[in-house]
Amino acid sequence: MPTCASFAARATVVAAVVAGVVALAACGGGHPGGGAQTTNAGSGATASVAAPSQAHTVTASGSPAGSADEQAIRSAYVTFFAGDTPAADRVALLQNGAAFAATIDTLLSSSLAGSLSATVSSVGITGPDQASVVFTILLSGQTLLVDERGTAVREDGAWKVSDATACALSAMIGTPPAACADVPSGGPTPTR
Repeated sequence: MPTCASFAARATVVAAVVAGVVALAACGGGHPGGGAQTTNAGSGATASVAAPSQAHTVTASGSPAGSADEQAIRSAYVTFFAGDTPAADRVALLQNGAAFAATIDTLLSSSLAGSLSATVSSVGITGPDQASVVFTILLSGQTLLVDERGTAVREDGAWKVSDATACALSAMIGTPPAACADVPSGGPTPTR
């Protein structure tokens, strides 16, 4: 049974993770497989984009697995959660990131924020400007959140972590930031 101390530590880490999610802005709270094929990829280093598997899968949009879009989405998630990514870059990687800038700055002040990283295990292109993402968050190389489901959106021509994903992760630790009040809650959210 978890202790109060371990719960508090997990909540602090999840708060730091939320800062990472808010920064990416390209992916959101979707579940892969919701009518679209999901492209699986092998695991990679936590500081770099996971390498695609040998399977030659085609996504729902007809793009081959490992397409430029898929790689851009993977890069957005990995960069957003990387401990050394500056706040301004995180804002640029998050859908409607400017609305979350103050929250990102606050959460990045946590001593744990620098120890975060992420891997992306699958990306499924579900439309011309939407994708489902399955990702894992690590703290100092140790798994923190496994197989979270999120979404990515193409905003101003760039793939970003969706604000819905950031808000869903924020809700895991308590009250989401005020910027989440304007985010539609009708879509799927992370599983935890």
